[in-house]
Amino acid sequence: MKKLLSFSLILAAALIVGCQTQPVDQIRIIGTMKNADSLVLRLVEGQKIDTIKKAIGGTFDYQKVSAKPINGYLNIGKKYIMVYLVPGKDLSISVDLKNWDSTLVFGGKLKPITDYLLDKRKAMSKWSKNTVVFYSKEPVAYRVSRDSLEKVYVDLITKYAGMSGFDEQFAAKEKLITRFEKILDLKNFQMMSKYYAKKDTVILPPNWNDFEKGLKLDDPALLQVPAAMQYLTGYISENAKKEAGLTGDVWGKPEFLAAKFAFIKKTFSSPEMVESFMYSDLGQQIDGASAKGVEPQLAEYLALAKNQEQIADIKKKASDWADIMPGKQAPDFTVVDIAGKEFSLSQFKGKYVFIDFWATWCGPCKQEIPFLKKLYEDYQKKNIVIMSISIDQDKKAWEKMVTEEGFKWFQFHDGKKMSDKYVVRFIPSFILIDKEGKIIDPRAPNPSSTELRKMLEALPGI
Repeated sequence: MKKLLSFSLILAAALIVGCQTQPVDQIRIIGTMKNADSLVLRLVEGQKIDTIKKAIGGTFDYQKVSAKPINGYLNIGKKYIMVYLVPGKDLSISVDLKNWDSTLVFGGKLKPITDYLLDKRKAMSKWSKNTVVFYSKEPVAYRVSRDSLEKVYVDLITKYAGMSGFDEQFAAKEKLITRFEKILDLKNFQMMSKYYAKKDTVILPPNWNDFEKGLKLDDPALLQVPAAMQYLTGYISENAKKEAGLTGDVWGKPEFLAAKFAFIKKTFSSPEMVESFMYSDLGQQIDGASAKGVEPQLAEYLALAKNQEQIADIKKKASDWADIMPGKQAPDFTVVDIAGKEFSLSQFKGKYVFIDFWATWCGPCKQEIPFLKKLYEDYQKKNIVIMSISIDQDKKAWEKMVTEEGFKWFQFHDGKKMSDKYVVRFIPSFILIDKEGKIIDPRAPNPSSTELRKMLEALPGI
């Protein structure tokens, strides 16, 4: 009884603080997390992570100036709380980690929204417990079950929509999220059903994609809906490739980016959406293969872009490649083999070097392994060194795989992020270096590609 009273008083104090005047541009979370002294409290928003300091007893008061709402989650240990934080409105939280479900209480102006997000998460958790069963059903049966989850979400929005603090803008966004999350699930059903039901073929009804009819895609509000952006990214890629008559694997090819830019300009009238999609596609292209070959698209984006933060990001992405373009001296690095022995790139001078940055958890990386093995067998007596450099954080997983598979070419582990010197943002990434230690190609063709063999055969003195 004594503990409960103390806990209630702490929550009451937090609520009183929350009633004080709050600046209109301030995000604020206050409250208490009991029995969490050894755990770190974090606010996660996409790739941004803020650590929130807790005082004695687990109390905290987090404040941040923000021009727009923050959509993310609070993480502490293995627990997390979904939050939607609005400038000028406060949220208070009180919980005892030893009795999380029975003691979690929200307060402040954002209480209705946070309660709603908690209820939504519970509904999703309950539904997803039967994931294997759902994806093993026939398409029509799956759709019925997915429709039932959508109804639960819609009913929750209706329930909370009348409460003070559950504003119309948030409700409208949640309706879009609900709709596009369902659309993504339906579009992915065939693939997921093959996986879970272990089927080679899943035949969809002729009208399966009717859910795409009537979608208003030229709506800037969709930029704030992750599921909608995921859908639109696929929509742009699929249609751009089709309209440009491109076939096969075109990822990272300049002509594919040009096709996407053309489709974006034709499809979207909203300048905000055009800029956003160009930024996303251009950024991914530069991350994967530099700005080489896409200079017209880079110039076009910079001419129309208004978002200074994103402009600076694109320019930095492009400049990051300056030191590893063809003809540049390859940055030296030090890595270790499975026995812990250090090797540096410079000690292989006099030989061509083909580098494979990979990881044990990367599916596309593992698909290249048979081709790497054949490459090594065919070129082991020639003047070239093949080295696979793992970026695995779990070094033991790398050691286990290398030992079990018995790879014969050089196997190294990158424990110091040497891959950053080569702007490795996606894996697998392959680099070809000449006998003088200069870059031939910072993104060489994959071992599975016939282009690599042609490139290697043309090297003098190999």
